[in-house]
Amino acid sequence: MYPEKREETIFSRACKKYKYSLLPRVKHIRGTTRLKESLKALAATGINKPGESEPIGEKEWDNLIILDAARHDTYRETLNSNSDHRITQESHSRGFIRENFSDGDWSDTVVITANPFYNSESFEELTGRSLEDTFETIFQVWETDWNSEEGTVMPDKMVEKAFTAEKLFPDKRKIIHMMQPHHPFIDSDIQDPGFGDTRSEETEYEKVWERTAKGEIPHQKVVEGYLQNHRLLKPHLEKLKGLSGKTVVTADHGNLLGEKGLYGHPPGNLEPLRKVPWDVISQD
Repeated sequence: MYPEKREETIFSRACKKYKYSLLPRVKHIRGTTRLKESLKALAATGINKPGESEPIGEKEWDNLIILDAARHDTYRETLNSNSDHRITQESHSRGFIRENFSDGDWSDTVVITANPFYNSESFEELTGRSLEDTFETIFQVWETDWNSEEGTVMPDKMVEKAFTAEKLFPDKRKIIHMMQPHHPFIDSDIQDPGFGDTRSEETEYEKVWERTAKGEIPHQKVVEGYLQNHRLLKPHLEKLKGLSGKTVVTADHGNLLGEKGLYGHPPGNLEPLRKVPWDVISQD
């Protein structure tokens, strides 16, 4: 079943018209970006706001599997209908990194990541700390196992590296940040370069949502690609149950899927962006 495309309002139509038709011609003028943000806020009127946020450092886990851009409702629909949830602090990966890792003691933690925002330069810019001084070690899987054909890191490579980390650091906590269900959509005919050659530039990999908002990609087609990216994770999450300790699945943020005509994961305090899974899949 597809999440329904919610009815657009006059504000969401105005926001779309301004963002895609007018702004590209006048964005050099002072105040035009501020107007875009104001229109976007008005367009989101009526979308539920989340409750109080829960940092991952305040939760109990030994292995934390972070799915990139997974909403709680779509996770429940595709992977576990009994999943609990938490409210994440931000609506995009950079904010997630900043809010969770700018302080606290993470020296007992190994990070295995497919997300390029954990690169040394971005991490220090976001948190004011170096990767080397923050974590026990980090496996930059986006550097070592990037799939150029799919434009992402495939989940089997993340499972492989997670068990390598388990062997090398059996007594350390693990954070396993997978890229799915974030687009590009695996086995989809939607043309999408993924992160492309400029993986640290967010504008390069938000285009699929912009094209959907403009009507260039059918709503149902892009939502099915997003749901399929959830489903393909199932056998890999089953394998990760083999990690020792308490293993939990969560997400860094969620995603808008047509609510008021809005898509993607822009900055915003909206429930679809910040209500994410908290699914205990193994207690051993």
